[in-house]
Amino acid sequence: MNETAIEFTNVSYNYSSEKKALDNINFQVPKGKRIAIIGHNGAGKTTMLLHMNGILRADQGYLSINGEKMSYEKAAIKEIRKKVGIVFQDPENQLFSSDVFNDISFGLKNLDLPEEEIQQKVLKILEQLNISSISQQPVHFLSLGQKKKVALAGVLVMEPEIIILDEPTAYLDPKGVRDFLASMDDLNKTEKTIILSTHDLDLAYHWADYIAVMKEGRIVSFAKVGEVFLDDRLLAEAGLEQPQLIILYKELLKAGLIAAGVDHPLTIEQLVRELREQNPKV
Repeated sequence: MNETAIEFTNVSYNYSSEKKALDNINFQVPKGKRIAIIGHNGAGKTTMLLHMNGILRADQGYLSINGEKMSYEKAAIKEIRKKVGIVFQDPENQLFSSDVFNDISFGLKNLDLPEEEIQQKVLKILEQLNISSISQQPVHFLSLGQKKKVALAGVLVMEPEIIILDEPTAYLDPKGVRDFLASMDDLNKTEKTIILSTHDLDLAYHWADYIAVMKEGRIVSFAKVGEVFLDDRLLAEAGLEQPQLIILYKELLKAGLIAAGVDHPLTIEQLVRELREQNPKV
């Protein structure tokens, strides 16, 4: 059984002849995991995501989905996009219909499914994302957070195996971020593979299973969360800072308030619990 959802093999891509946007990428996305891609603007994050469902085509090298080399024939791309759904950073790029219900059902209607089945699938995804109350609202009246959820619903209703999100929490307020991540956690419980790009290192740290670090069109590291964010040299070379929780954790280690053998905490609650266990008077 193939355990790789998406694989890049020697993939390079140029927007112009001056500089490679992707430079000989070799990268395997494990199935059923949460992957965060981090790096500065221009590192190649969005370009890599757009290759994953065939929006962009590699100049050199190739991609494989579930172990099968990607074909760009019309019928093959249609099948790939059933398996690999993408949610863009700006939801306006994905919202076409006048109201929420019709927008979410748009892709299903193109599959010529029975109307009753379409209704059932849309109602289910509305409930799953907790947006049933806005199902009849005009799309242009929605908040940014609501628009992002509707764009996500339009992808999820197609039941893809792999979900790609480009900066999904950009410009959201803290509640919007929490709501969106809760939706992502629910999806991951269904063994979906979820890949997102983000500039929010704190989000990447506590959400992802694996981190891919990009710099100048290359992946300079792909490893588990702790391995990446505890590597001072790697982050410095990529021009990235450590998440705030890691910084606090290291300061507590220096102060002797936490034992050196304690695993790095993924949430503030974990850190506080460990601190209190080792320091009962705190």
